[in-house]
Amino acid sequence: MSFIRLLLIFLAIYFVLRLLFLYVFPFLVKRYFKKMNNKYYNTRKTENRKEGEIRVEDTRNTKEKGKKISGNMGEYIDYEDISKD
Repeated sequence: MSFIRLLLIFLAIYFVLRLLFLYVFPFLVKRYFKKMNNKYYNTRKTENRKEGEIRVEDTRNTKEKGKKISGNMGEYIDYEDISKD
């Protein structure tokens, strides 16, 4: 009797998960992609730039924005390795 009950529980769980993956999961994925698509096109729509205009955006994260970089950081020095042969 307990084996049949356990089997019915497993079958019920199987059918519930199957219904979720067949109907609910695709719905959630479509909704997510539609939301991301709308977000992308809404940001592209609001940009009013002239033809050939160049815009530079600061993409550093907030930790790097706090650092100040001076113009006197240093210069590049070309060096040559000397081997002891």
